[in-house]
Amino acid sequence: MSDFNLPEGWSVCTLADIGNIQTGNTPPKKQPDFYGDSFPIFKPGDLDAGSRVLHASEYLSEAGRAVSRFIPAGSTYVTCIGATIGKTGFVVVDGTCNQQINTITPEFGLSQKWIFYWICSPNMQTAIISNSSSTTLPILNKSKFSSLETIIPPLAEQQQIAQKLDELLAQVDTLKTRLDAIPNILKRFRQSVLAAAVSGRLTEEWRGENRLANWLETTLSECSDRIGDGLHGTPSYSKDGDFYFINGNNLSNGKIVIKDSTKKVNFEEYNKHKKDLNLNTLLVSINGTIGNLALYQGEPVILGKSACYINFKPLMNRNFAFILLSSFNFFEYAVREATGATIQNVPLKAIRNYRFCLPSLEEQTEIVRRVEQLFAYADQIEQRVKDAQARVNHLAQSILAKAFRGELTADWRAQNPELISGENSAAALLERIKAEREAVGKTKRKVKAGVAVKQ
Repeated sequence: MSDFNLPEGWSVCTLADIGNIQTGNTPPKKQPDFYGDSFPIFKPGDLDAGSRVLHASEYLSEAGRAVSRFIPAGSTYVTCIGATIGKTGFVVVDGTCNQQINTITPEFGLSQKWIFYWICSPNMQTAIISNSSSTTLPILNKSKFSSLETIIPPLAEQQQIAQKLDELLAQVDTLKTRLDAIPNILKRFRQSVLAAAVSGRLTEEWRGENRLANWLETTLSECSDRIGDGLHGTPSYSKDGDFYFINGNNLSNGKIVIKDSTKKVNFEEYNKHKKDLNLNTLLVSINGTIGNLALYQGEPVILGKSACYINFKPLMNRNFAFILLSSFNFFEYAVREATGATIQNVPLKAIRNYRFCLPSLEEQTEIVRRVEQLFAYADQIEQRVKDAQARVNHLAQSILAKAFRGELTADWRAQNPELISGENSAAALLERIKAEREAVGKTKRKVKAGVAVKQ
């Protein structure tokens, strides 16, 4: 950072030059009287609130406060250990923190928010990671944290930078919040499409135009040749086997998912436990996680007891059945019929007895086409949202980078040269801080000396 092209009036120093650095500590858990009142002790997970951290996951009593390090409101907390190293929060209340966090409290009137934003910037986040110990568990101790190189603008410009970042990043947060809400909107949209599909509303006009028969009430049992589940037990596994033993947790979004942990069996074991699966088979999870679905496509598998298979008759389009069992109506029914307190299980009898209305094969095909079309549209929107979210996340970092290159305040500097030069420059500010610290230090030494003389 030393080769950084500093704007006029800016200087370079260390974090220790501009604030009081503290590392937190945790009062002994063996003394419960230290905990449970109103003094917050912040942990890395509490810093997710970012620019306004107000609440902690744990609180101390007055006794606990007395043995902890007091950190005043307006301090910046930085996680300095582990996978979340660099996570930063601006804490707006008095509190303390555990030993995973280093804090910096700005002194002598420096902008509190400017320091927070500076530590969030790409330059400082990179410095935090690159200066941490290179072990499997990265650690940046207090000494290294204190010595991190820091740029510092004049005081008036610090305030301008913080104000502009407050405004710009608030707009970014608003945009991010709106984007983050869209996946839930799309989830509700998909469920509404499914509800319309299985109720007949989706194709009501089309059905009338084509003069098709009304839907008939039926059950899954009446529409299938066989409904069963898999092995109630454990097969003999074989590391070199060519067949997989799957359960309900291997069913996801219409597909059989083979995981690294999925066990294998040999041909003999497969032949012993195989079920009569075919290209009209739909698989449903009925134990533990309820309602996962997969269309069987000839995969080399045997089933466990949490995977139910349904072999449909020609009168029912398997893809329509997938839509039917993906609907909230079926899920609500399955949960209602499930037994077991800890691990829920949907009896095969309940699967067989599920009642619904069945349209003609022609209308089933049209329903499948419309649902796939609408879902593809939703998928496109979802991908665009993900792309936009990535751009928004990059935008925040880009704004911070511009701020600390002096680009956001270039016009302000040109209009206010007297506020960035001479006694208002960052260099002069650092000298004043140094002088004030020395004065405070002398005062403390005199007080200690006076106490010693009296004794």
